[in-house]
Amino acid sequence: MKTRKKKFSGALLVVFLLFGNMVALPPANMQVQAETTVYITPTGSKYHSHKCGNGTYSPTSLSHAQSLGLEPCKKCFPGGAPADSGAENNGSGNANASASAKPAVKKIALSNTALVLVKGTSQKLKLKNASGAVKWKSSKSAVASVSNGTVKAKAKGKAVISATANGQTKTCRVKVEDAKISKTALHIAAGKTAKLKVSGCIHDIRWSSTDTDVARVDGNGNIKAYKAGRTCIKAEAHGKVWKCVVKVNRPKAA
Repeated sequence: MKTRKKKFSGALLVVFLLFGNMVALPPANMQVQAETTVYITPTGSKYHSHKCGNGTYSPTSLSHAQSLGLEPCKKCFPGGAPADSGAENNGSGNANASASAKPAVKKIALSNTALVLVKGTSQKLKLKNASGAVKWKSSKSAVASVSNGTVKAKAKGKAVISATANGQTKTCRVKVEDAKISKTALHIAAGKTAKLKVSGCIHDIRWSSTDTDVARVDGNGNIKAYKAGRTCIKAEAHGKVWKCVVKVNRPKAA
């Protein structure tokens, strides 16, 4: 009796192992693939193997990062772009062949990354290599608004203009100045001098007189009166013009 139990138990073990192997082994032609995961930031131009710096990093697939035109971080990938484990092997041995076959997305670029504008003036920004619609946005539209790339300076302060296209975003820092001329009207006797100033502006001021026979002005706002009459002294900076009407009187008799 004891011998039969051992033989029976051994037969059960053989059957269990055979069927267990049939269940555990996957088909010979089955391939399990997982696509490479990388990390990107909203405004970055590179993809990373981990969160290697400051900023908000989001995980995404390698193929998606490459479709956005992003390049590998040299610190994370010193040997260049990694092979995408999830890419289909086309038989040539290059697992990333299908990804590299896609046309590269060009990097967008703004014509200016920083602007200093005078209140009341405007300037056009251009986005290079953009395909399709461009989304423009201002962080403070009360300071500087933007429409189709045209930035309008509205109030003293700072704002950031952003342009988004091709899945990429570029920004331009804008500073708005509220400059003023020291006087808008001036009376001066012939032969005398006076001085005008424009405050609140870092730009170089260009001074001029509409009638240099009556009065002239130098590059620092110094006025010299010559004869009785009227003239307009103008101060111009970055498309903004300030005016001061100057009346020159005859010198008083001694």
